[in-house]
Amino acid sequence: MPKRKKSDNEETRIGLQKFYEAVEATADSVFITTKEGKIEYANRSFERVTGFRRQDVLGKTPRIIKSGLLSNKFYERLWSTILAGKTFRAKVINRRKNGKLFWADHTITPILNRQGKVVNFVGIWKDITISEQIENLYRSGLKLLTPLTIPETCEIITKEALRILNAAHGALFLWKNSELERVWGTLESQSQEKLLKFAIKAAKYDELKVEKREEIVDLKSRSKKVIKWAAYIPLSYKKRSLGIIAVYSFSENRTLSREKAMLRIFASFASMAIRKAQLYKELADSLKTRDLFISLASHELRTPITTLNLYSDLINKTLSKGKKPKREWARVVHWETIRLIMMVNELFQIDQIKTGKLEYHWKPVNLRILMRRVIIDFRAVSHKRKLIFKDKLMDEKAVVMGDFDKLIQAFLNILNNAAKFSLAYSTITVELSQTLPYFVLKVKDEGSGISEEDLPRIFEGFYKGKQSLKEGLGIGLYLTRSIIEMHRGKINIDSVSGKGTTVTILLPKS
Repeated sequence: MPKRKKSDNEETRIGLQKFYEAVEATADSVFITTKEGKIEYANRSFERVTGFRRQDVLGKTPRIIKSGLLSNKFYERLWSTILAGKTFRAKVINRRKNGKLFWADHTITPILNRQGKVVNFVGIWKDITISEQIENLYRSGLKLLTPLTIPETCEIITKEALRILNAAHGALFLWKNSELERVWGTLESQSQEKLLKFAIKAAKYDELKVEKREEIVDLKSRSKKVIKWAAYIPLSYKKRSLGIIAVYSFSENRTLSREKAMLRIFASFASMAIRKAQLYKELADSLKTRDLFISLASHELRTPITTLNLYSDLINKTLSKGKKPKREWARVVHWETIRLIMMVNELFQIDQIKTGKLEYHWKPVNLRILMRRVIIDFRAVSHKRKLIFKDKLMDEKAVVMGDFDKLIQAFLNILNNAAKFSLAYSTITVELSQTLPYFVLKVKDEGSGISEEDLPRIFEGFYKGKQSLKEGLGIGLYLTRSIIEMHRGKINIDSVSGKGTTVTILLPKS
């Protein structure tokens, strides 16, 4: 063989070796297929990105990394382009060997022979999963910056968390006064209680928490599958815990090594969005309350003021004529003044409750003595209503730790409601008993009752019921519930329209 030809072959061999080493070292994935699409070569980056060893993919088609999320039209366009000898470029979502999705900036170029015929294809792709996630995160962030309701915000956040982690199941828990307020997501009811315990535990940590299978092996779904893996993403705003996102999988046990940084950014976005939605709701509620207050106050406060003006004018005219005013007029003025003061005090208390400035003076209170006084006082001011009062108070002491005056106010509100909606000569029964660890107070009336439509809203401030024509601002039960809850108690109302109402209060024993 001539030396010149031998030298040329050596240079070609060295050149091909350098080219091979360059392709092997490149950060982008490179693969070569036959005209029919069977893989003949794949570089190291292809192995790293997909998780498949090259010996496992040789002779197979790129369908092994197909995500199933692209339409048939997409693949028809791809093949028609490259078979025509043209280069095809697109963003493609593929699936790794472990099932996780990844985005790639994909380029497929035909390799032509000297006759211009397609003989092979070379595919090059760049893993753009992180940049795509950031872009999606940015888009989600922009969407979350628009005024949204809390459910809308939580739905977007839950879907985005599932997308980032490539998971099918998850939920968002929101806390309210350290208790679960509501769950958004695909969490199955049978799993909620146990998974919530892990979520609460995970919320104590600033870092993202991963629970291994052996720690939650008893957590089952309806289909009896074991939850193998769960991730918890704490949500907080200005050191205030808002809630937590729980994501779980039936199919794999994994870690969050690649997604941690992304999830921290996402958690920050999500926390701000939730707090903004909460503030938006609080503002909307405040504006609604203000409008209700203006509407009700203009009517309800006008009534006692008009009555006071009428009777004071009548008293003045009678005195100017040298006559003696009737005693009944003075009683009316006195009662309407008390009524007006009560309304103003209730409005003042609502403001104090909302701002957290309502003061309580705690001391041991005997509920039996307190209820005796409430009943005596109420009988005195409601004798004109001709109601029959019955009481069944336990003989033993019923001592709770509470604010004497606030409890009197709460119980008077309940009795006043019972009397207000009762007909003359009907019976109001007051019972005091104990069921450990609570003292139980019940007030039963035979009045008009509460409709099913109104019952869920009776504890709302300024809500009077759609059919109610009775006087008052509609804030008595709102204040009562606030007082009872501050005493670590519970209040419940059972009612049937036209058949009366039973109010049950539970107060913990001191």
